[in-house]
Amino acid sequence: MEKLPKLPPGHLRGEDEAATIELIRLVEAGLVATNRLNQPSPRGKSAELNALAEAGQSAFQHLFWVYQPLIVELTNALCLGSAAVRKPWMRQLLLRKGGRTLRYALQSYDYQKDGELSAYISAQLSETIGKSLPLDGPRRLGSAV
Repeated sequence: MEKLPKLPPGHLRGEDEAATIELIRLVEAGLVATNRLNQPSPRGKSAELNALAEAGQSAFQHLFWVYQPLIVELTNALCLGSAAVRKPWMRQLLLRKGGRTLRYALQSYDYQKDGELSAYISAQLSETIGKSLPLDGPRRLGSAV
């Protein structure tokens, strides 16, 4: 399992640094959970993904505007994690839930200020599944750019 790169020292202080470390922990837990999804155990898989998505949403809300480059790492981790899932329906579920979490974070961010970031996230997710990822109906990630 590939680890996320460590953040350069001195970029964040105090509460923000602690929250960033927690968010990295959540992503790493997500990759571990993805690995577990490939194990032959039919129970609890959806619940595991739901819990991960909810925890991710909370952390994203606090951190998205604090440390933008981390979102790029999270996008890459989501794509890496989904690539490890062998069953197509599980891959779709992981991408849909992870993508929804990213979009939720983007909703509270000024798209006009950083359209490149939302375009990058959209492109990475789209490339991973080979087409644009529909999230919560007709709206797509990055469509408000």
